[in-house]
Amino acid sequence: MQDQQRFEYQGRTRKEIGTEWDPARLTKPHLPVILDRIVNRTPFDQAVTLTSQFSNATIPQGVHVVPTAADASFVGADGLCIEDLPIKFPKTDYQIPQIIWDNYGDLLKREIELERMINPHLDDQYIYLTIQQSIVKKDDTHRPSGVHIDGFQKPIIIPQPVQHQISICNMLPTKFYAAPLTVDPATLKKKEIFNALAQQCQGVTPYHPPAYTLHLLNAYCPHEPDTAPADGFRTFVRFSASSIPFMGQDNTRNPLFTYNWDDQSKKAFYDKITKPQYRQP
Repeated sequence: MQDQQRFEYQGRTRKEIGTEWDPARLTKPHLPVILDRIVNRTPFDQAVTLTSQFSNATIPQGVHVVPTAADASFVGADGLCIEDLPIKFPKTDYQIPQIIWDNYGDLLKREIELERMINPHLDDQYIYLTIQQSIVKKDDTHRPSGVHIDGFQKPIIIPQPVQHQISICNMLPTKFYAAPLTVDPATLKKKEIFNALAQQCQGVTPYHPPAYTLHLLNAYCPHEPDTAPADGFRTFVRFSASSIPFMGQDNTRNPLFTYNWDDQSKKAFYDKITKPQYRQP
């Protein structure tokens, strides 16, 4: 891939931040945009412990850092492990558990700055944080395998702002593909779209964002985890900005917010954003 093509595909991703979801954009190639390179690599190359403090970042306005009884549960044998922990709700400040800020404050502070710069819907959105530290064995992947996109919106809902993410890792960068759909996505279901994307990506040379770089992707960027050529310690961090709440029962809960993830709450939210012709009486 020539640099000019890569810049075009990255520029497309950047310009779409804040726009409404449109599956037709899956027919255009997209690649992640490099936003910054981190300086403090320690919390990526070393496992977080209950007593580690890899960051001394000052706390910016609009961010609250509080110790919680759940802090210890975020740390395992290999380090920190949280999955889609909500750190901001619509119309709220950021609420971040102390142990996370003490180790990733530099990174979090930069991410918050970037979101405020690029995201026109930030005040009305949720921000979720994933941090996974673990040993990745040779021939394994660190994250669930398979080509996919994050933030697919079903055709029955009123289009919401396209979901975007800012990710970073210290090794084994994610594989991204400039491989657009060649069929009309409006005629396909989610699983069919994922299968079609996987087929399109076959034989395409993947793009790997450099390690230790913050890279921006949106819901039109097909990607998959890479396979480890040797054993190694990997830290993966992802910030997700979404107008639609993540309600997975396995997601890490943030005790600094009061909220429900039950089926009734999920149904009530989706009823509000479902197109009138699909609403249940």
